[in-house]
Amino acid sequence: MVSLKELLGSPVILLALSAEEYYQNAYKTARELQDVYGSLCYVSIEKPACDVAAELKAAGLRANTLFVAGPAALAEKRRKTPEIKCSECGLAIVDLTVGIFGLIDRYHPAAVVIEPIAAIAKHNPEMEAAKFIHYLANDSRTHKRALVLICKKSELKTKFVKDVMLFVDKVVSD
Repeated sequence: MVSLKELLGSPVILLALSAEEYYQNAYKTARELQDVYGSLCYVSIEKPACDVAAELKAAGLRANTLFVAGPAALAEKRRKTPEIKCSECGLAIVDLTVGIFGLIDRYHPAAVVIEPIAAIAKHNPEMEAAKFIHYLANDSRTHKRALVLICKKSELKTKFVKDVMLFVDKVVSD
């Protein structure tokens, strides 16, 4: 697992995790970030927000400072976690922008985690997905908000993730 020290000090980080225990390690990282930064917005591209919220709560994250966004297309499978603020959004870039920034503008989290970033490029043209990540990175730097983008190690050699590497301050691998 990645040391939290490796993540601190750089505003925008790409974290590559092994496929084994991917979610367990992503949630552990989120919990450690919440401990340091206080409030956290967690965005899952592949799981419904309310399911992720329940899993994050089970992983030890504090509900009162946790805000979760996930794809609306999967919302019918959701588990309710009423004490966590959830936002279901579409997978198109415009929908992700509205969903993520809706939570950011309303709750002002000190850190944002987005995973798995390669899924953004699966549902959108790669150029649009790269521009979206670039915008998120610049906005995070401007507002002094930590941004941790998570991918699987096996995705590090894809064109999209290589493009994303151009926008981050640091790449960390477990």
